[in-house]
Amino acid sequence: EAALCLLDSRVVAGLARLCGVAPPPVVTGADLLAAIMPALAACGARVAVAGLDAAAMGAFAARCPGIDFTHHEPPRGFEHDEAALGAVVAFIERARADCTILAVGSPRQEMLARAVRQRGRAVGIGLCVGAAPLFLAGVLRRAPAPLRAAGLEWAWRLLCEPARLARRYLIDGPPVLLALAREFRRPALPRPGSCAIDERIINGMEAQCSGRLSHDGVPLVPRSAQRRIPGEP
Repeated sequence: EAALCLLDSRVVAGLARLCGVAPPPVVTGADLLAAIMPALAACGARVAVAGLDAAAMGAFAARCPGIDFTHHEPPRGFEHDEAALGAVVAFIERARADCTILAVGSPRQEMLARAVRQRGRAVGIGLCVGAAPLFLAGVLRRAPAPLRAAGLEWAWRLLCEPARLARRYLIDGPPVLLALAREFRRPALPRPGSCAIDERIINGMEAQCSGRLSHDGVPLVPRSAQRRIPGEP
């Protein structure tokens, strides 16, 4: 249901190539925010942030002068609590922000984005970016560039946050390798087209700030053009 989906994993991109699929460019949440925050600051945009604790939000705001921030910290497990979920949805609707940053982790942020979109009362652009604001704020240190280029950012993050990420990378992730083994037996798919995704988003942000995007009450949440997925009809 999203307007645009970005590939944020070099590991997934590498696995796609092994299956004969040419992936779109990799755009991580941290790179995306680093690219668009200056454009938002330049026009004094209003930005709502759902996620982060007060200290992290303060550090993030300090790194982004010129932006009118408003913040809400949902409680742990809010996605399973009707009242808590309603509170964060109401915050987003009241904020009337040019851009809403959803930084509560996946799949919670996508569930939140869907709830906001279904109500159809919010405005602006919504971005699901996970821990990206923590990197920009300096709360978390990002993997060195050589590790990122080698597709090993996941290993760096696992070393930095083992308690939070061990299950994701060591238990939930390995089944993907079994699925990959099955895909080796299938014929390669045609090469999909690619586009400069980051430029499109930056241009969209600038248009939003200058008033060229209509506020029709429906937030723009990333959605990809439909692509065939290996193994699906």
